Amino acid sequence: MKMHKNNLFYKAIELQDEAARQNFEWKSLNDILKKCREELEELEESIALGDLESIEEELGDLLFVLANIGRNTKIDPNMALENSINKFINRYKGMIESSNVQNKVFSKLSSEEMLTLWKAQKNKS
Repeated sequence: MKMHKNNLFYKAIELQDEAARQNFEWKSLNDILKKCREELEELEESIALGDLESIEEELGDLLFVLANIGRNTKIDPNMALENSINKFINRYKGMIESSNVQNKVFSKLSSEEMLTLWKAQKNKS
């Protein structure tokens, strides 16, 4: 996996590689996924409390575990994120275009109408 050294996902993966060389790592992808769920639950708890400092910490922990999923699957998490961003951009543009075709102002649509447009764009890709 080729990543730019200034990328924080790269740094996370390098740290996890170093720990793995000392046999400090999860033994399977399932173990990593369990840890991911644990970190997500902790993030949800922090959000429920409205504790911004804790939210930042738990979000960071979740991102760190997600980087390890990339490490274990040989998928560059930065590239995966870039692909998701591009997919969102395309779908969002499609939603706006669809609302324009319907002679509707996108920002004035209801949540339900926006969701319908989103699902239509998602089905196209």
